[in-house]
Amino acid sequence: MEKWSPAIDPTYRKGQCEFFTWNWSLGTEFSEDLLSEHGNEAKEHLFREFLPAHQKELERGHRTLQRLREIHPIVASLVGTKPYLVDGMTLRLINGETSAMPKTYTALSYCWPMEPRRQTSTGRRPLPISPLLFQHLVLQRETADEGIWCDQICIDQVNKDEKSRTITAMDAIYRSARVVVVALEDIQVSTEEEIFLRAFIEDYEDRKWQPLPPPHIHERPPFMERNPVLMGFFLKICRSRWFQRAWCAHEMRLAKRHRFLIRCESDSHTLLSFSDFFMAYLVLLSASVSLPDEEKQVRHILNQVFNFSGYMDELRRVLVGSSNKEKEDGHYTLAWTTLISETFKLGAGGDPDAPDREKDANLDKMTIVLNSMGSGLALKRYAAAQSSRTASEELCQAVLFTLSLAAGDPTSLTTNGDPFKLATKECASWLRRPHHTDIGSGAMRQEKLPEMDPFFVKLDTSPYMKWIDLDFFVSSSLQEPPAELRSLAGLLVSECRKAGLGGGFLGQLAQGPLYLGWRMEADFEFWNINFTGIIAIFLLFGPKWMLGMAEKCGFASPHVLDEIKSAVRTHFSDGFDQNWLRDQEWTKSESSLHAVDCLLRIAYWLVGWSMSIMPQTHPDRWTWKPYICFSDQGFKAMILSPENMTVAVPLALWRMGYDRLPRVWLLDPNSEVEMTSNASDSGVGDEIAMRGKSVLFANLSNDDYSNLRRQGLCTRMRVHGPKQNSLEEN
Repeated sequence: MEKWSPAIDPTYRKGQCEFFTWNWSLGTEFSEDLLSEHGNEAKEHLFREFLPAHQKELERGHRTLQRLREIHPIVASLVGTKPYLVDGMTLRLINGETSAMPKTYTALSYCWPMEPRRQTSTGRRPLPISPLLFQHLVLQRETADEGIWCDQICIDQVNKDEKSRTITAMDAIYRSARVVVVALEDIQVSTEEEIFLRAFIEDYEDRKWQPLPPPHIHERPPFMERNPVLMGFFLKICRSRWFQRAWCAHEMRLAKRHRFLIRCESDSHTLLSFSDFFMAYLVLLSASVSLPDEEKQVRHILNQVFNFSGYMDELRRVLVGSSNKEKEDGHYTLAWTTLISETFKLGAGGDPDAPDREKDANLDKMTIVLNSMGSGLALKRYAAAQSSRTASEELCQAVLFTLSLAAGDPTSLTTNGDPFKLATKECASWLRRPHHTDIGSGAMRQEKLPEMDPFFVKLDTSPYMKWIDLDFFVSSSLQEPPAELRSLAGLLVSECRKAGLGGGFLGQLAQGPLYLGWRMEADFEFWNINFTGIIAIFLLFGPKWMLGMAEKCGFASPHVLDEIKSAVRTHFSDGFDQNWLRDQEWTKSESSLHAVDCLLRIAYWLVGWSMSIMPQTHPDRWTWKPYICFSDQGFKAMILSPENMTVAVPLALWRMGYDRLPRVWLLDPNSEVEMTSNASDSGVGDEIAMRGKSVLFANLSNDDYSNLRRQGLCTRMRVHGPKQNSLEEN
């Protein structure tokens, strides 16, 4: 079979998706004689591309563990640095056709059944997947000496030490495989879908199509909307149990290349096989249609992993003959908090022989996060499992958040969900659960954030994690926008509505709002008041500030923002002329109407994004308002906040690169806190309760950040979680 590869021909689509029929079948068991154990020479060869990154991980792990011991010794006792990969694991491969050392191997990814098949005869092991899919896996190897790795077969499931070491090395195993074959065992291609797909594949492979973009991408109505059979097939994929399992998601993120296998309903000997490129293509086709919430979440993860823009970049590089430039340290682009949140939403079975299988599954999820982030750390599973509290889901997440703080992940200080209730009955922890706003607006293609310096931190080292000491920049006053500008903002909105403007939608693949329009919320007075308040601040600060803020804080996508910049600068190059706006001259020109419409679109995005934060941070969202802040420190900034809050930004987050994050801590000076006896000894000025977090909307330069740092106006505060009675109000 001629296998597709962009290195062969980036315009060649044959083999990306195809049906296979095998007229003979393997049995349901596998002979152990086909297993080979490989030594250090083979491991050095098979993991050669991963080993440089592995060495960096070990160095990173040593640094993180050192910091962790300083800020939270109890958490530090639960992890250790990984062993060196080559010496630290046993590697077996299915490699029975030749005694030669394998040059490559394929890894299998599948869902373990809740009760794994047990070995019934000496020298034979049960197949972990259906004989048809396993047979295809064997027959589609690249060479006769290519190995196959399957966890259930290649790990001695009785040997706890071997199992623990191999679990720690899962990142190396799946990242080093030539391809990861994904068996979607719980779904089948229906007869109707098979008929459609056979015709669709023939059309897709036709050379009549241009290399870029792929077929049917920009069609209206959307191609999937016009072809419900394809839509149903994609939804079926999203509903597969494989996408709901934490280990499977881990393996999917790590793999260099993927191949998906699904059995066909029409014939027990026929299956469908398709590539990761074809999966990315399906995700892109689905971007123009609405999906149910659960399937939309799966599509979001698929878009992160099989990012079509990344594949297009790869094809373009091949077309022009340039080399494929690897990302530094490989795959690690997610924030810790994002990965923790996504992993703990997924299922894990745990060891069926463990005393508490659910808690063992939580420890699995911790291992997945440590591996996926390239932390260089391994969980001391048996030490962690000794304490029943340590292995609870809430404690596992809190431990990982503390670890992410030591690793310098800035989102450890910007999580914006409900507080962890680790502390006493009276008070929650300062730590908050993940929320979809944590990484900021517009992060469809997530980029690695700059590392934060965690040495400034002092934590409550009890298991309850009630407080944190930080240096803050505090805004001494919050000011509402002038009344006359609010009135002018209302006029702009009214005239735009008369002109028939308004309306818009969310980008289906966006992480956070991607507003391409605006509308008045007729039944939501609070929204409209803040909408005009934000417009008033734009009029006060000017177009340069507004456009710079929008770019730094994540409005829309670059091509949308470029179009808005052009429209605004055409009519407001010297600022917002308030007299011209009041005289309504701008309503007489389609071009100037469009420029004002762009202003409203940015304001609508901003209030919409802030609205997604508000319910998390204060029991009465009606008290939220847009305020001018930090004006006394010499720069222009805006925040949406409840009334009577102390607005503070941690010194560690006061730098370029964090503009999109909800890095403003909203501290309640009127909340009671449990005073701590050692606060004054650590130089803490105030002890105060956190009520939530928000985004600092500003257009700050490196000089702006440096100037405030040089002024040395930091305030050290000890921040507690909110009282439990205030949580109940939420």
